[in-house]
Amino acid sequence: MKTEGTRDLEAGLKWPLRPVLTSLNADHSWLFSFPRPTNDGHSQYFYHIVFEPWLAGPASEFSEWLAHLTPSQEPAFTGGDAVQKKAAEIERTAAELARKNGSDVRTVQTKGVDEYNGPVDAIVILFDGPDHCHRATLETFDKRIPLVASKEVAAKVKPWNCFETISTIHDLDISGQTWQAEKPLSSPLPSWLTTFKLSGEGMLNFIGVFIWSHTLDTGEQVHETILETPHGTETLELEDSPIRSFLRMTPAMTPLAVLHGLKESFTTRWWRTTHGAEAGLKLYRKSGSKYWILTHDLELEYRGLILRTMVYDIRRTLDWALSREKGATEAQDVNFVDVGNGNSFVLV
Repeated sequence: MKTEGTRDLEAGLKWPLRPVLTSLNADHSWLFSFPRPTNDGHSQYFYHIVFEPWLAGPASEFSEWLAHLTPSQEPAFTGGDAVQKKAAEIERTAAELARKNGSDVRTVQTKGVDEYNGPVDAIVILFDGPDHCHRATLETFDKRIPLVASKEVAAKVKPWNCFETISTIHDLDISGQTWQAEKPLSSPLPSWLTTFKLSGEGMLNFIGVFIWSHTLDTGEQVHETILETPHGTETLELEDSPIRSFLRMTPAMTPLAVLHGLKESFTTRWWRTTHGAEAGLKLYRKSGSKYWILTHDLELEYRGLILRTMVYDIRRTLDWALSREKGATEAQDVNFVDVGNGNSFVLV
């Protein structure tokens, strides 16, 4: 079953609030909006994370003569101000819904003149590739927004002076029994929102993890997980792999979504760097997630000596992956979502 995103948040947002995913560029740039706990004292209804924004022109590594990437579509949002406006729109929609629902109407907090008061709460970047960690885009955001980054990204971004605060994400210790490792003291993320990386077979093949912890009306605490892997992984078959170890950890988690692409990418004719539809289907099945969200699947123009001569993509489809799955499963078994450039999708 394939589902599309929407630009009409009023139609999709319900009470109680659920996470909202907004596609910023039709590829791998997202606005993740996680509902804040009721009566947490904050004026906003969501904690808004901008994830790996690439919104301002092509991406180059070292030099455009060596490695140059151009997207086939213009991003729906063209910089920090546009993303801030989208986050503010989500807040207005939630506030109106709260008024109609007759509960949890929040009071706007007064901040000092020099204090940052935009709706975006943090920027998260896990990979230092130029289409994930894009300097021209990052320079369009308010530098007072905290950046949460992998150690490689933190080292790359620090000399740019784009942000006043940079916190480092850790790789999960898979030898432990729980995923609830202590956050770094400098982390701006609230206690109910956890993020870390799981390593894969190569530096491209990590999995980023977001865990939204919240309490249901029944008093039960749940931990809903989002797994995002821009280039896929083939470690699922290994018993002691980070992803398999994570899925066995406590406290128990409710798998919500996998963000994964369909296309395969190769460097030279034999080295597959991006595992597409088939690997995505395996991760979706193994994790037991409710949704498969399409990501990092936009057609790109490769230019420059390195990319033009060494990198190529093969387009794949969900039906192709299903045809190769042992025991041929019907497509209706897969809740596959293509959010669409500039659209939003509520993870109900």
